[in-house]
Amino acid sequence: MTEEKIRPLVETALEERGAFLVELHVSSGGNIMVYADKDDGIDLGDLKMISRHIEGALDREVEDFSLEVSSPGAFSPFKLHRQYLKNKGRSVEVRLEDGTKHKGMMVEVTETGITLETQKRVPKETGKGKKTITVREDLTFDQIAETKLEFKF
Repeated sequence: MTEEKIRPLVETALEERGAFLVELHVSSGGNIMVYADKDDGIDLGDLKMISRHIEGALDREVEDFSLEVSSPGAFSPFKLHRQYLKNKGRSVEVRLEDGTKHKGMMVEVTETGITLETQKRVPKETGKGKKTITVREDLTFDQIAETKLEFKF
C-alpha cells in the first residue's frame, strides 16, 4: 500500500464532500492517516462519509490496513495556503524562521504572505496618558516557520 495508490481514492472522496486534503500519511505497515478540511469547516458527518468512501474502495482481502480520517485540529499549524484563506479575520500566532513570535488578527492573505493587525498603547503626543493605535505588519511566507490559531480564554 503506497501513497501513490491511496491519494487518488482520497482526493475523490474529498471532492464528493467539498473538502480538501491537508495531509496524507501512508505507513509501510498499512496505516493510513488522512487530514481533511473544508473552507466552511468540516464536521463529523463529512469525516465519516470520507472514511466510508476510502474504505469501500480498498479490499481488506488483498491488503490489511487501518484508516483514520480526521480534521487537522484547532491547535495544529497551518500546512496549506488554503488554510490561511479559510482563517482570514481570526487571531493567529506566527513564529518566524528567526524564532520571533508575532500575534494579531490576520486581516489579509496574499499569494506571498499575510498581514497581521494589532492594537498597541502608545503615549499621547501632547499631555498625559496613552492612546490606542492600530499597527499592521506584513509577513512573507518565506519568513514564516509556523502559523497557528490563537485562542483567548
